[in-house]
Amino acid sequence: MALCTRYCLAFAQGALWLLLSLLDLVLLPLFGSRRCLRRALGRPAAAARDSEGRQPAAVYGASASAGETSPEAALSGGGPLVVVIVGASWGGLAACHQLADDQRFRVVLIDRREFFEYTPGILRLFCQPGLHSSMALKLPKGSHKFVLGQVTSTSHDHVVLGDSTRIDFDYLILATGADYRQPITPSSNDVTLASRAATWHEEAAKVRTARSVLVLGGGAVGTELAAEIVCHFPEKRVTI
Repeated sequence: MALCTRYCLAFAQGALWLLLSLLDLVLLPLFGSRRCLRRALGRPAAAARDSEGRQPAAVYGASASAGETSPEAALSGGGPLVVVIVGASWGGLAACHQLADDQRFRVVLIDRREFFEYTPGILRLFCQPGLHSSMALKLPKGSHKFVLGQVTSTSHDHVVLGDSTRIDFDYLILATGADYRQPITPSSNDVTLASRAATWHEEAAKVRTARSVLVLGGGAVGTELAAEIVCHFPEKRVTI
């Protein structure tokens, strides 16, 4: 019975990985395309979804007062528009990649971490934390400006960071993604790659020394996590 359960979990894990890979191939080109982003920027009140398809990435246009150049006029040949992107994961990086080299825009990318992490694969780090270096990279540099910080409030024309820094914009792209709770989602202390890697080693040690593991939730994430633990530690009792 235990052997059958183990193979069933392994099969479910493989099917889930295949589904996630297909979603990556379909959603990233679809929601990260230049045409989709330009359409959203041209309609300030419209909302888009980030490339993960899990949470809306709202796009707001700053209103132009009398005597100022409107965003529409700037797109037709005025000065560069400031585009603030909050969130440097799939959706935020896709938007930054598409807009950063466009001379009509000045892109400011804001995130509370200096690295990108491949979320669909990190459950394995509960068992093999040494793989973190293959699933995370420092955020890329480019013609855009990167600001390390956390946005605490937004307005129609600016955002405010935790240290009270104000950043004005013509357009705002919110691509903050989803929160899976710690440690799947990094904590506020996991700002650097080194600190994040240390966190995964600590969490893996808890799993390694545990006699049994209880996984609350039998959805895609819970099932995959249980399968990872069973495959790496067949002697442990895992309950979903």
